[in-house]
Amino acid sequence: MLKRVRKFLVVGLISGLIIIKAGVSSGLPMVEITYNITETVSGIWTYNYTLENVGVESIWLWDISLAGGVFDITKPVGWDFFTDYTSWIEWSSLSSEISAGEVLAGFSYKSSGAPGWVRYEVESTIIIGDPTSGLTRGATPEPSALLLLGSGILVGVRSWRKRNLVRS
Repeated sequence: MLKRVRKFLVVGLISGLIIIKAGVSSGLPMVEITYNITETVSGIWTYNYTLENVGVESIWLWDISLAGGVFDITKPVGWDFFTDYTSWIEWSSLSSEISAGEVLAGFSYKSSGAPGWVRYEVESTIIIGDPTSGLTRGATPEPSALLLLGSGILVGVRSWRKRNLVRS
């Protein structure tokens, strides 16, 4: 019985590591977004973003969803932006993508919208599946794979203990 539990745990661990590896090397851009928010005038906020490409492919586009009107949008050299000035801004590379390992600052705007969660989406030069997306206050790595692995191990151990307690 103990051999089956060990086998189950080893298979679960290997499966979890494969899932984690597949998530990391899937070709999707992985990005770390840092930001600075300051209140410049009462009720007007300045948002400054920096993107670090921690993936393997170049990032050529990113956008954010907003609440509140935006103005004074800035962009880094070699980038342009499109917006409806109320609910989204999209920055795209004209000539200088963010290569793997590079950091690019200079994305900013002013808004009457108070600081909070901001939804973003990032696209790479070679898109496989959906673009990377998330929240600027959320973590960008794949914690779901670790959660899946941990849950499998927990269920396995719990069922093993249950079977052994019933037989005792």
